[in-house]
Amino acid sequence: QVFLLPAMPAFTVVEGKTKHEVDLPPTTTFGELRKHVAQLVPCKVEGMKLLCKGKNRTDAETLEGAGVGPGAKIMLMLAPGSKLAAPAAVAEPAPAAKESKTAEPEPVEPVEVVAPGDGDRLSAVIRQGKRRFHVSIPATATVGDLKAALAPAAGVAAGYHRLMGKGKERQDAEALSTVASTSGKLELLLMLKEGHWVEEQGRAWMEEQRAELDRIEEQLVRIEKRKKHRGPDGAEAGVQAREELSLVEALQHGVDIVPVKGELLPEMKALKDRMKNVADRLQVIM
Repeated sequence: QVFLLPAMPAFTVVEGKTKHEVDLPPTTTFGELRKHVAQLVPCKVEGMKLLCKGKNRTDAETLEGAGVGPGAKIMLMLAPGSKLAAPAAVAEPAPAAKESKTAEPEPVEPVEVVAPGDGDRLSAVIRQGKRRFHVSIPATATVGDLKAALAPAAGVAAGYHRLMGKGKERQDAEALSTVASTSGKLELLLMLKEGHWVEEQGRAWMEEQRAELDRIEEQLVRIEKRKKHRGPDGAEAGVQAREELSLVEALQHGVDIVPVKGELLPEMKALKDRMKNVADRLQVIM
């Protein structure tokens, strides 16, 4: 005798460019789905939003209740800082070396930075983890001048720099000549303000949304062509437009809940404008 089990909906959880195929029973709650997705990504459950048909679903709702069926798409939105590092792979034991030589760590080449200016100059060594920056800068320069000269080489805007010397953070207005040690050496530690990491995570999140919107726009062009060729009988185009619109609405919801600041504000506005334009074109097809 053959017993038929209830069909399990095969649906897709979309996170930027990444898609996760999921098979779970229809009675699964979104709270249980969050825990399952947190293992796939991985990410913090509390920083996760699962959007289905344009709505952020609550933990108590079931897949069946939200109308999740085969082929459905659920958008995964992560607040900046929610994504976790993937667990490190367990390394296989290395085969025994034929020669018992101690491996020497490869030296990190210092980055040479020459700040513009005339007259006498100071030489500074800036440490950032394993990185070293050897900076030549005018003797009259300030800590703020040093940050500005260092920014292109460090790849981080000067506003996010913290330069530590003599056991404390040095202020932008301080003259470098007063920060040097009694022996005349100028050695400083470069640290980054917390806001840098928040902005970097926000930028990465926006790149993911742009990539998904690029895909939707490409699909929209195909749908518009199909609608034009088939005229009033293009019912299939309307169905596809409705599916894509639900994804755009999910993206729009995401940009409303993810905070960005400073330099990212114009980029966020441009992203919102693109989303509205795509949503309006999809509405016309429907």
